[in-house]
Order: sequence, then C-alpha cells, then structure tokens
Amino acid sequence: MSNLKKKAIDLFNEQKYEKSLSIFLSILKKDPKSKDTLLFTSYNYMQMGDFKTAIIYFEMIIQLDKKLPQVFYNMGVCFNILGKTVEAVDSFKRAISLKEDYFDSYIQLGQLFKKLNLLEEAVKIYKLALPKVNQKDSINVNISEIYYLQRNYQLSIKYAEDAFDLNPKNYFAKINLANCLMDQGECEKAIIELEQAKKINTSSSMIFNNLGYGYKLLSNDTEAIINYQKAIEINPELHDAHFNLSHIQLAQNNFKDGWKNYEFRFGTQKKFTNQLKTTKPQWEAGYGFETILIWGEQGIGEQILFSSILPDVISKFKKVILCVEDKLVEIFKKKFSNLEVIPLSKKIDESKFNYHLPICSLGKFFRTDLRSFMIGEEKKQIKFNNQIPNRKLKCAISWKSSNENLKNIKSIALEDLKEILIIDKIDFYNIQYTNEDNELEAFKKKYNITIHKNNELDTFNNLNDLTEFIETCDFVITVSNSNAHLSASIGKTTYLLLPKTKGKFWYWENDLNGKNVWYPSIIKFKQKTQGDWSDPIKNLKDKILEKYLS
Repeated sequence: MSNLKKKAIDLFNEQKYEKSLSIFLSILKKDPKSKDTLLFTSYNYMQMGDFKTAIIYFEMIIQLDKKLPQVFYNMGVCFNILGKTVEAVDSFKRAISLKEDYFDSYIQLGQLFKKLNLLEEAVKIYKLALPKVNQKDSINVNISEIYYLQRNYQLSIKYAEDAFDLNPKNYFAKINLANCLMDQGECEKAIIELEQAKKINTSSSMIFNNLGYGYKLLSNDTEAIINYQKAIEINPELHDAHFNLSHIQLAQNNFKDGWKNYEFRFGTQKKFTNQLKTTKPQWEAGYGFETILIWGEQGIGEQILFSSILPDVISKFKKVILCVEDKLVEIFKKKFSNLEVIPLSKKIDESKFNYHLPICSLGKFFRTDLRSFMIGEEKKQIKFNNQIPNRKLKCAISWKSSNENLKNIKSIALEDLKEILIIDKIDFYNIQYTNEDNELEAFKKKYNITIHKNNELDTFNNLNDLTEFIETCDFVITVSNSNAHLSASIGKTTYLLLPKTKGKFWYWENDLNGKNVWYPSIIKFKQKTQGDWSDPIKNLKDKILEKYLS
C-alpha cells in the first residue's frame, strides 16, 4: 500500500492528476478513512478544476478530524472559486482559529474582502495577522494597498515604507509608493520608486506597465510605449499593458495597432464594462452580413462616440439591432429610425440575431485609418449666425465629471470659470447631471452671478430632452464628460476644457486638418500644466469675445 501511495504522490507532483487520482481512489476503496489519501484526492480534484467534488472529500476529512487547518483553508479556496462567499469566509476563519499564524488564510480572506469592497474588514484581518505571522512585510504591503484604494495616501505610504524596511527586496512596496505618488501628481518621484523596484525584479510585468503609465502622465509617450511593450514581452497576457498601450496608439492615429490592443479591455484589473452573456458568436470579418446585435459597453460617452460608426454598419448588414444604456434609447431611436433599439436592462431574445459585437469594437472594422472617418454620413454642422438680434447669448455649461477615478482631475470649480461667467452678454444654463446646488448658491452669494436652471429638465435621466435643450443654445462649455459627447454628437459648437495628461481621453486627440474626426464641432482648450486651468480658461474667454462679442 505504501509503495502504491508513493507512486500516486509522485504522479501528483508530476502534475499527472488523473493518474494520481485513479490510484488514490483505488486506495480509498480499501481504506476509506485514510486522511492523507482523502487529502490528496481532494487536491487532485482541485487541480482538475472539480471544486465541488474536492469539497465533498474535504468534508469527509472533517468528519474524521476537525483540527486540520489546511483542510479548512483549501475548502475556503474552493468555496471562493465557486462564488460561495459566506462559506469561503467561514472556512478561512476556521483555518486561522486552528493555526493563528496561517499566513495564506489571512491573505485569502483579505483579498476576498477586497473583492467584495469590504475594505475596512480587509484592513482588520490584515492588522490581526501582523503580530502573528512571519511574513510581516507582505501583510504591510497588503494593508498599504487597501489604504491606497481608500485614497488614504498617507497611511498607504506609511505601510509601504514599513514593508520595505522589513524586506528591502519587497518590490511591491515600491509599486505601492509609486501609485500613491502618481495619484498625487508627483510622477517624477513615482518613476524613481519604480526604477528602484525594477532593480529588485527585472522581470515584473507590473513594474514596466506602471512605468509606462508614469511616463505617459509626463507626456513622454516614447518611453511609455517602450515600457508597455516590455511588460507585454514579459507577460503577453497582461491585459492592462495592452489596453494602456492602445490609448497612446489610438491617440497617435495608429488605429491598426491601437484597435488590436484595445480589444484587451475586458480582461483588465479594473472591470469598467460587462460582457454580453450569449451563446451566439462575436462577429468577425468573413462571418457574413445577416442580423447583428450591437451592444453598449463602457459608459454613455463611449456609446455615443462609437454610435457615429453605426451608419457604416447599417449599410453592410441586412439588419442591425442596437442595445444601449436605457437613457440613450429614445435618442438613438430618433437618430437611427431604421434600427431596432432596445435597452440594456431588457433581456435579449437570442433568436433575433445571428452574431453580436460590442459597440466599442466597431472601430477595428470601420475606422482603420483617418480617411475612414470621412466615409458615410457627414456630421451635421451647426453654424453660428453672427447677425444675432439684440439678445443675450445662450450657453449651456457643464463643469463636473462623475468619473470615480478622474473626477477631481477633469472637473473645474466655478471659481476658476469666473472670468467667463461674469460676461454679462451671455446667459449660462446649468446642464450638470450631478447636484451642485451648494456650489451654485455659494458662487451666486459671492459674485451675484446666476447660472440658470431649467427646472423641468431632468439632466440625469432624460437625455433626449437634454439634447433638445442643447439644440436651443448658441454653444456649450463643458469638461470631458457625457455632456461633451451629447453636445458634439449633434454638431453643436462645443468648447471642451481638457486636463494636460491624466484624464484626457485618447479620442479627443484624433484630429485631421485641425478638427476632431469623431466630433468636428469640438474646439479644445488644454491645460499647459497639469491641474492649472488658468491658460485654457483665458484662451476660451478670448475665443468667445472674438467670435461672438467683438
């Protein structure tokens, strides 16, 4: 029996799991209460991806012995993979109760809490581990990461530095430090930290990916590309590096390579979009042109942006079904009267289409170079009539972004816009979709300037009425948000205020003959220094005075 068991263990170590399992199952027939045989049987099922069966065998072991922490730990791993969160948490805690220095259980439990966005619980479990485990530097790094996610940079830096003091080879500590510095605008210092991390580990794709991002924030696209490509060379499956690289390539009008890397967006760490669940294939060139479902992804802005390609799609396919954010349905029904438009919230009948395509994948088929933007329906251009009767100009204004990660970078304070808002020959109308009543009230009290609001207009939910209101305006001033897309998509003159680097999206850079190819009515005003709005606002004021009020 011992020789047979040794052979089964050797097969397991050689990753020949089916053969190993077969021997262990034969041993169990003769000795069904052998704990180590049951354990290896469970491990084999885990390695083969049959986690439900693995749990059954772990439970058999628990019936024999309730004091084996590794059983509860591995059962927790299985529950976690199967999405049984409560059972996973309970199993990891049971493992820790039996072995208080069980490092892997603390890590798994903390990561699980992080995935559930229970960040305070994650911090608690890591701090509980800190005095008990030997791998204190790793625990400190994990605490640092949680504080970084909470944007508590001071504590994140503290725990990262503690980790590095404990273990000068812990390059993750340097990565965390760099992340904090980048978020605070200290990109040069962040790059120094990452270069030090690179000396510790020359084969970490994460380090090169983060270096690429740092150089991109410094507007050094050459170095950014070099580092992204190095990250991909090390790990071709690092979706974040591909996706980050695509932003530079697309901004440089390199659509061939850009769209290829843009397709990696669904596998990035920050899941900003969900994939459609369907048994129908995703359309590829050569599949034919029967009925296709185009479905919305990412945000409202991206769905509006890529909807400009739909005329090309309609001209190719027998039938096109469009599934988009609920707020956009009415707008697209009016714009594309020959399409069936349905909301994303509605269940899709698979029998109605032959294949599907996410809307942001349209670019790789229909926008392969700058010339392809000129094909199809010309965008309507609304020209301003200088011969205006004796009336005030009407300007819709939107100064905030709700993007969770970039809102502070893309948004502007009304105080910064004061020099434009004091122009008494313009009536400004608030089309902001976030509630900024407190800022508006304080601004009016301080400067006696009223930004009007149409109380009948629901700027958050009713985008169709909002678009019709924008039509009545002479022009729009906005930051990079969904209102910029709404305004520019109908050809309204749209003055767009952009940050210098971080928070400036690639599609605003796609210019031909001085005009944005997605939205020719957009006129851009960019920061010269990241975070400083004084130059773009001064230039915008001069433009308005020259064009409308000279």
